[in-house]
Amino acid sequence: MLSSYQKTVVFILVIAAAVILIFLSQRPDQYEPPPISSVTERSQPSVPDRRQPPPISSSLSDFSVKEKAYLEMIVKEPENAEIYALLGDLYFENKRYEKAITNYEKAVELNPKDVDSYNDLGLAQFYTRRSEDALTSLKKGIEIDPQFQRIWLSLGFVTANSGDIDASKKALEKVISIDPDSDIAREAKRILGVLNEPRK
Repeated sequence: MLSSYQKTVVFILVIAAAVILIFLSQRPDQYEPPPISSVTERSQPSVPDRRQPPPISSSLSDFSVKEKAYLEMIVKEPENAEIYALLGDLYFENKRYEKAITNYEKAVELNPKDVDSYNDLGLAQFYTRRSEDALTSLKKGIEIDPQFQRIWLSLGFVTANSGDIDASKKALEKVISIDPDSDIAREAKRILGVLNEPRK
């Protein structure tokens, strides 16, 4: 039978463990963005698939094995922007946004014209609640290539989620004007339809 002192110690330890668990569950790299009312979850732009993973990772499915493979490649080729971008994609897809940001930042540092990485960097920053940084990254990418359709979709998504509906509509209309028949344009039209629905 536990004494009252031992019960008190156990109680304090349980409370401390609960506080630590709450703290760890709220770390930014595990932040799950909440759904918004004006744009559904399906509107989240995915990471572009323009990067072709190197052969070493094509048959691997385990995250930690892929991560290790990319890190080993970086040791061999520390100035290869594409590897940092691929590692960023791996982290992004697994919702490890802080690590994704670090790698996308390195990718654009090594290759300042990499619009894809600016796009993904902006989305990762948005998911870590850094909307201003996200807009800055997306706009930098647009300056590099104003015809890159996906980055306009990302801008429309971020501005809609940030409450700037007018800016979102303009970005989505730009998506459609670039190529109205693409899958990206179809997604932009769908989001525009949601944004244009009468508010209840």
